[in-house]
Order: sequence, then C-alpha cells, then structure tokens
Amino acid sequence: MRRWAPVAPAPVAPAPLALAPLALALALAACDGGGKPDGPVEDPPSIAAPGPCADGTWMGAASPDGLVFVATGTEPGDGSRAAPYSRLLDAVNAVADPGGTVAVYPGTYEAGIVLRSSGGRPVAIVGCGAEETFLASNTRHAGVALHGPGELALRRVAVVGGTPAVAVRAGAAGTVEDVVVSSARRVGVQVAGPTTVATLRRLTVADTVLAGAQRGWGISLADGALTLEDSVIAAQRAYGLYAERGVLQVAGLDIAGGVDGPTVGGIYAHAMESVTLDDVTVRGVRGVGIHLYEVGTATVRGSVVEDTAAGQRRGAGDAILVRKGARDTATVRIEGNTVTRPARFGIAVDGGDVTLTGNTVTGGLTSDGTSVWATPGTTITGDPASPLDVGRFPIGRDEHPGEGPSEFGRPGMP
Repeated sequence: MRRWAPVAPAPVAPAPLALAPLALALALAACDGGGKPDGPVEDPPSIAAPGPCADGTWMGAASPDGLVFVATGTEPGDGSRAAPYSRLLDAVNAVADPGGTVAVYPGTYEAGIVLRSSGGRPVAIVGCGAEETFLASNTRHAGVALHGPGELALRRVAVVGGTPAVAVRAGAAGTVEDVVVSSARRVGVQVAGPTTVATLRRLTVADTVLAGAQRGWGISLADGALTLEDSVIAAQRAYGLYAERGVLQVAGLDIAGGVDGPTVGGIYAHAMESVTLDDVTVRGVRGVGIHLYEVGTATVRGSVVEDTAAGQRRGAGDAILVRKGARDTATVRIEGNTVTRPARFGIAVDGGDVTLTGNTVTGGLTSDGTSVWATPGTTITGDPASPLDVGRFPIGRDEHPGEGPSEFGRPGMP
C-alpha cells in the first residue's frame, strides 16, 4: 500500500487567532475573557507530571503501547513520553502507517491537520480535555480532517477556526467525541461522502462564521451516515444542523438561537433515506424549528421546540414542518413532542403518511383551535393520546391561509 506523504504545515496568519467568546462561555471556562488560554495552556506542565493524563491511558484513549506523544514548547523529540514531538503534524505523520494514538499534552497547537490511516489500522488524536488542549487554525482548510478510508478518531480537544473546523470525509469511519468547536468558517463540523460513517458524541459547536455563499451551519451532512448524540449547537448564522441525502440519527441535541442566529432554522433535512430525531430541543430560532423535506422515512420523538420567530422567509416560524415534495410514499411519525409559542403553526404537514401521537402545541397561530395544518392529500393518523385538531390548507399545497405562496422549499445547499 502506498505510504501517505507528509502533510505540509498549514500557513499561520501573523495575527493571533481569537477564540469566540460564546464558545468560551459554553465550554472553555479555563480561558480568560480575551480569548487567550490561561493556566496550563500558556505554561504546559512538565513531561514528568502530565496532569490529567498521568494514568498512562490518556483518559482511556488507548493502551500506553499505542501512544505517540506531542507537547508544545518542547525541543523536537522522537514521540516518546520522555521526548515528545513538538509539532502535532509530526506526531500525526508518525502514526499514519503503523496506526496508533497521538496523545496531545495541554497547550495550543497549529491545526490544518489531515488524519489518515495509510496502513489500514485505527488512528486517533486525543487531548487532555477541551478546556486545556487547543488546536487552532487560521486557514481556509479544515482544522482537522478525518480523511478515509479507515477508523479515525478525534477526542478531548477544542478546535478553533478552520474551514470547516472538523471534517469527516472520503469514506472514513470517523468518531469525534468530547470536542468543542468554535469560530469555524462556513461549517463547524462537516460530514461528507456516500461511504462515510460518522459518530459525533458530546460536542459543543458555536459561533460558526459567515463566509461566502455558505451560511454558517453548525453541523452538516452531505451523503453518508451520521449519528449525533448528546451535543449542543449554539449561535450559528444559519441552520444548527443541515443534512442532505443519507441517513441521520440524533439522540440528545440542544440547538439554541438568539439575536444573531440561527437566522434560518434549527434542523433541516432534505432528500434523506431516513431521519430519526430523539430528545431534540430547539429554542429561539428565527425560522423553522425542525424542517423535513422530501424524506423517505422520519421519526421526531420526545422533542421540544420553543419560541420560533418568523425571520425573513415567508415559510419561517413553524415549529415542525414536514414537506413530502416528490416522495409520495413518505412515512413520518411525530410522537410525544412539545411545541410552545411558535410564530406560525405548531405542526405543518404537506403530503405523505403522517402519524401524530401524544404531541402538545401551545400558542402560535391556532385559528379556530387548530394546532396542526395539512395540505389536501395528506394522510394523518393518530390515537386519543394526540388531542390536536387538524385543519386543511384551503388553497394549494404550497400556500398557507391568507398568505399566498410560502417558501416551504429547500433553501439550497451552496
């Protein structure tokens, strides 16, 4: 198998990279108000006393035999615990062929890293925690790219900057756990490729920056399969989670809007084979809370959508919006959800077979007590546990009563 060529160092801008204050407030409590890491980040611990990673397993990441060490501010070494590498790039190159884990001491490191498995063995980068281990990028490339094929992982670090900050692509079986992402351009975490399988757990993604036509998504999926668990997305400039094609499973996700975002909505899923959303909370977004468009099968269960605002799109303001579009056989289950104070409809449905069970809608546009609106041709079933009245749009499928054509359609993926 051809050995992976070493990756050239990413250029670094002369000005220091500023850490986003909201992301710091969410997850980087060890940093001061100016966005500059304090404590162990400015003064790395001695190699003899590695602090939170002293158990030799780097927080359970791997056995000691599989570790290659890197510590900022040290003399270049051979990657051993006694003589760690001083650059993250050197450590990543060292494990690409034989496999192994790069154990990253507390500190701030230059990102712009491509993690690969040239020898077909698992490869990982593991830090000492997102409050102590920072990978910073000021480039137009990914901060850290998990580039397949192979089992690749990124754990227990903060990634600041990058376009995107973290990418899982090209058929990788990628795992990203206990990671904080802030100040990325365009996308915080990007998953792409029809054979890519990504698992994201315990992430915080905040303050994605607008750049060109791509609008500051927190997490994006384009093809492939994504499992997202127990994560937080805050202060994006567009969708918190944007998915197009593939398979999406979410279990435990909080999306928080605010004055500056998201401007379009919480979750948008288009042309998906299947979507499962469990225990999702969307609050204060200026757009649609959960928007499913042309999905094959979908389940929205045990979720909360509060305080959607109308925003700039005429179709915005619905808490849960399901559009069948071209998929005449779309099957959707909306079960046990709570909707509070939507700017428009609590649940709006356009075509397909939809099952409503145990949902509660309070406030919003509830003409004649109606909480659910559906277009002609939509099949809605339920049981007595779902005491919602269903109204029919009196005009075309793409129009809401008295408002003319609404922009229900996909916003477009730049």
